[in-house]
Amino acid sequence: MNKPNLILLSAFGVLAGVSQISAAEATVPAAGPALTTEESKVYEQLTQRGVLVQPLAAGSNWFYVNFRGADKPDASLFELLKKAQGTVELDLSGQKVADADLAALSGLVNLRKLNLSKSTVSDAGLAPLQGLGKLESLNLFQTEVSDGGLANLKGCQGLKRLYVFQTRVTDAGVEKLKAALPGLKVERGGVVLTPPKKDEPKKDEPKKDEPKKDEPAKAEVSAEKGEPKK
Repeated sequence: MNKPNLILLSAFGVLAGVSQISAAEATVPAAGPALTTEESKVYEQLTQRGVLVQPLAAGSNWFYVNFRGADKPDASLFELLKKAQGTVELDLSGQKVADADLAALSGLVNLRKLNLSKSTVSDAGLAPLQGLGKLESLNLFQTEVSDGGLANLKGCQGLKRLYVFQTRVTDAGVEKLKAALPGLKVERGGVVLTPPKKDEPKKDEPKKDEPKKDEPAKAEVSAEKGEPKK
């Protein structure tokens, strides 16, 4: 019997860690659904634009995607995400994202972890996430998100951990969301200290021997006549 043909673990060869195994070793199906030709092209295009795309494990069709090294991320780059349904972890930290950009995330039905820390995400930008039932972790550290944004997350029934350090979120907003998602753990972080006030110049204090400016000098009384000196 001829030796079994070697097959590729990954659907495309641009990802790091691609290796080959024999057909006998591939009896266990790879994690995740098989990638379509269209999905493979999407991940290739993302990689060509500088986006980091990595399988979560050898032979896996589930991917970690990070935009940090992306070449001029724009609407067309975010549009590619719509068809990248094998993405389970997405890192958009530090990115300038518009509400329209984040609308592309509504198609990531398998997404489990999303990092939007230090990004320009708005309250309205979180609306597309409400249909992501498998989302488990969301990082909103150091963003302008407020209680209004948290209201958009009530549909994320699988959400287990939410990071809202240094945001505009209040305790009241957190409690409302936790009431809707009882298993949710919200990390608020420590108290953000306000910067110290600048040292103000000290006002000149009058010398002990000199009268204060706002008080008239006391009249000197003549010892001889008992009358004040002119």
